Amino acid sequence: MAIDEGEFEGDERSGFRKALDSVFGIDARSLALFRMVIALLVLVDIYVRWPTLADFQTDDGAFSRAACLEFYEGQGIVKNGLIPDQPLPLWSWHLISGQLWLQQTLVGMQAGAAILLLFGFRTRLMTFVVWLLMISLHVRNPIVLNSGDTLLRMLLFWAIFLPLGARWSFDKLMRPAARLSTAAVTSVASAAILIQLCVMYWFTGIAKSNELWFTGRALENVLELDLLTRPWGKRLLAYPDLMRWFTLGTVYGELILPCLLFIPWRTHWFRLLNIAIAWVFHLGIVLTMSVGLFSAISMAAWLLFLPRQFWDSTVVRGLLGSLLGSASMVESDAVGRRVAIEDETPAWKRYGGIALQSFVGLVLVYVICWNLSRVRPDDPILTKFMPKPIQGPGQMLMLAQEFKMFDQPPALDFWFVYEARLRNGQTLDLFSGKPIEGEGKPKDIFSRYRDHRWRRLHANLMNPEYVMLRRPLTEFLVRRWNETHSSDFQVSHVTMRFFQRFSNEAEDDQHIVSENWVDITVDDESPIDGLLQSLESGGRLLP
Repeated sequence: MAIDEGEFEGDERSGFRKALDSVFGIDARSLALFRMVIALLVLVDIYVRWPTLADFQTDDGAFSRAACLEFYEGQGIVKNGLIPDQPLPLWSWHLISGQLWLQQTLVGMQAGAAILLLFGFRTRLMTFVVWLLMISLHVRNPIVLNSGDTLLRMLLFWAIFLPLGARWSFDKLMRPAARLSTAAVTSVASAAILIQLCVMYWFTGIAKSNELWFTGRALENVLELDLLTRPWGKRLLAYPDLMRWFTLGTVYGELILPCLLFIPWRTHWFRLLNIAIAWVFHLGIVLTMSVGLFSAISMAAWLLFLPRQFWDSTVVRGLLGSLLGSASMVESDAVGRRVAIEDETPAWKRYGGIALQSFVGLVLVYVICWNLSRVRPDDPILTKFMPKPIQGPGQMLMLAQEFKMFDQPPALDFWFVYEARLRNGQTLDLFSGKPIEGEGKPKDIFSRYRDHRWRRLHANLMNPEYVMLRRPLTEFLVRRWNETHSSDFQVSHVTMRFFQRFSNEAEDDQHIVSENWVDITVDDESPIDGLLQSLESGGRLLP
């Protein structure tokens, strides 16, 4: 269990203990706010995923269960259904069936658990359920995930070991106040969840420690990608000097600013400064790029760093008093300033808490070692931090993580065209349903994709590891089109074409390079199909 401590008057703790509380402690009110926001983000994630469940989670979609297992086997993660050299399965309830009803049922269960987590009902159990279902969902389709999904998954894992329901929850209302009088939490788990956020920035900064970022050119390359860049991002390209400063600020900020959070002097000021900078940074990302819920999840994680001084400020106390009622506010403050005394705590509970925190500490070391091993996967020294014999638990519980967002953005733009010929002779782009605009770059690359996951999928298609997805994706688009169009508008032939243009070349058709990645000829209509169609139209079998 977490070791719950507050900063109380007359406390005689050692200076070292106070420093630990200052650096690794989390205010219970910050935990409560984090709980509510992270639960809302899980619900938003489900809301965004729901319309594309059939596309990405079923056997009739773009990524069937067979394709999923083939992908994992190609990555060397799975062999014959098991993690190599270990009797551990890469499990997922979402892989039990390829039918839509199962995907909707599991996602619905996750939504129900997230709602209960939002209100703090059986908080620890609901956190565990949401995390477990999140693992299952992510294992089912890793090709549309980004670093935000990894961070969300890990935040939920660490949160299992923290008292998220100590404030502003049904758990607090239904249990004796003495058992939920936590003012702040200082434990291995509180340190782990704070360090996890910093790990994301540190290792992203390390991955970006190259000439492209240190010379200030990287963000310009990133924003050249029409697939991911919003209109506001395109406008920034007109200010190269500003882009250079943004680039340098990003890489140095990721490396340095998180370190300031662990200075045991004026810690609350460093925390508030970092929160403000991080929120501005992530809002800037949202305004300029399509990153899914990555920025929102990162901003939610920063709420954990809100110090006691923030909550005790006159403005915040007044705001909370108006929202919760003066009586609730007074009780909350009073409870927060006394120690909860539990008489004669059973020995099994004390030792169980120590064992649990020891386990959390081991997992934290494991996670840091995993990140170290992924800095340069081909480095024989770094790979020793995570040898293959101990990778199984990380794969099975989705503790595996790698943060390298835009570490080497290429100086090019790329796009895709699914050139389809219909039976009536018409030619169009099968993905957008629009006429093909010659060999030049389409004007609406960003808006033609339904959401970020479709953009993420197509960005991944450039990676050689995802070559096996190109044909199934094209076949899915053909099926989806033919199921919703009459016989004259059926696809007879389709070619998946990849286009690219280097950023330093003129924006004209002469500098566009194209490749045909997939070429499919759809079987012509059989005589039986024609006969059935004739009968459906009122024709007769006999004269």
